[in-house]
Amino acid sequence: MHRIYKVGILHDYVAKNPVLHVETRSKSTYPAIIITPAQTVAILKSLPSPLHYTLVLTCAATALRSSEVLALRWAKGEDGETNTDASDGYVPLHPLLAGRLRTW
Repeated sequence: MHRIYKVGILHDYVAKNPVLHVETRSKSTYPAIIITPAQTVAILKSLPSPLHYTLVLTCAATALRSSEVLALRWAKGEDGETNTDASDGYVPLHPLLAGRLRTW
């Protein structure tokens, strides 16, 4: 949520982060739901906007969490500096996803 509000503040959608001082657990008790490729396609087809389609496809194709997708950076094809060595890594990009990102 911190990252979402940070982007919202950056784009003047919100004035402040209302959950800044809320304590949260670092380990989720939510059981993962595994979906089939056919279910993934059905979800993608039901999405109303190209932005939502692209975000969900990126999550599905890269196995990144939504917060990780929001933290991805592209800079004219150049790698940028990361905040920590642990953040320095690559995400495989399938040609179909690359084409969708270019189109979006």
